[in-house]
Amino acid sequence: MSGNTLQYTIVEYATTGITCANASPYLGYNLVQYNSQTGIIAGESAAYYDSRPVLVYNDIRENQFGLQTGNAITITHNRIADNTNGGVFADRGGTGYPGYFANNLIVGNGFVSLKLWINDVFTVTNNTVLNNDVGILIDGGFSPSTVYINNNNLVNNISYDFQNNTTYNIDASFNWWNTTSMSAINSKIYDFTDDFNLGIVTYTPILTAPEPDAPAFLSNLPISPADPIGIETATFDLTFSRPMDESIDPIVTFGSVAPYTTYQVLDNAQWLDESRWRATFEVTSLIPRASYVVRVSNAQGTDGMRIAADTRFGFTVDYAGEITDQTPPEPPAVIAGGVAGDASTVMALWTANDPDSTVTGYRYTIGSAPGATDIVNWTAVNNTTIIHNGLGLVAGRQYWVSVQARNSGGLWSASGYSSFVSGQPYTQLFLPVISKE
Repeated sequence: MSGNTLQYTIVEYATTGITCANASPYLGYNLVQYNSQTGIIAGESAAYYDSRPVLVYNDIRENQFGLQTGNAITITHNRIADNTNGGVFADRGGTGYPGYFANNLIVGNGFVSLKLWINDVFTVTNNTVLNNDVGILIDGGFSPSTVYINNNNLVNNISYDFQNNTTYNIDASFNWWNTTSMSAINSKIYDFTDDFNLGIVTYTPILTAPEPDAPAFLSNLPISPADPIGIETATFDLTFSRPMDESIDPIVTFGSVAPYTTYQVLDNAQWLDESRWRATFEVTSLIPRASYVVRVSNAQGTDGMRIAADTRFGFTVDYAGEITDQTPPEPPAVIAGGVAGDASTVMALWTANDPDSTVTGYRYTIGSAPGATDIVNWTAVNNTTIIHNGLGLVAGRQYWVSVQARNSGGLWSASGYSSFVSGQPYTQLFLPVISKE
């Protein structure tokens, strides 16, 4: 059999999702999930060396095994994730045709993400292999003609990033190992240095940064200020390994227990460039003092590949024990007015009170409606008066100043408002008023 094609299907809750044992199927754009044994078996029989399966843009996830196939396979741009006992086993066929494995995201698989029985030419390039038990495992009883395992991202695999179970030396140069430390890389490789019966894995020279043509992953997440974070604004700077689709924002959450989605980081979210995204979060006394894990998901590379959810980064919240106020201040009382003969200037003053703690700061906005920010966006100040000029307001038109107060627990009050007419000053009234005759 040959020429089998299966595209744009959902295959789930079977024993084996798709079986094409003695065939060269084309499988594209399928979702294969929740099968109790294997997601896909393609070209499995060692007796049929001419079985040459092609798999492109499939999502193979949460099966017992993801994909079992012969080594004469072409598999590109697939997402192979969270399969319990392994991602890809390309170890069921014989020699005769080259294998090609490129631009795949293999993440969160148990045992091994990619097991290769290398009897012939095999190319493994531009893949991201992340958060599996073992990243790439090489097996086989015959000397391979040529094996290219280069320009891959091998990141945070639990036992080993690379394991050589053969007696042959393997070239794994020009890969990114999530570090440039030779001792750290060597500790993530299992080969002759661990068992004298095995061949050597040559891994130098190395890439000094993530491979940008491989599927995207979160390569760094510095959080400022430095740990521990108190009652203050925390900035989350995300860096991805390749150019991203800037029309899609990542979902960034954190929590103290899985799935780490208790709080969402949303404020001031923006792409800084094609691979960096930033947002802020105001830590207040409503956030308990604890260690937190950050979860990043949803972002998508310009290749259309969605990142794997990442929980490798975290931070600690700690602040003075006497900060116990968990209620915001009362809304400020605000008086605002224009300046005679100058429609571009507004003056405002306010007072605020918190019966439980100290008011530590304020922010104000100016807009064409109560709470609107179309003239001046939220601006932080420490004093209780402002004079803001150069606004280009329309003389005689009504506008609003909105003010919020913040207490020592970091909690903001509801807004207090005052309207004013541009170019018309407010009248100051001083109390008490004493009248003498």
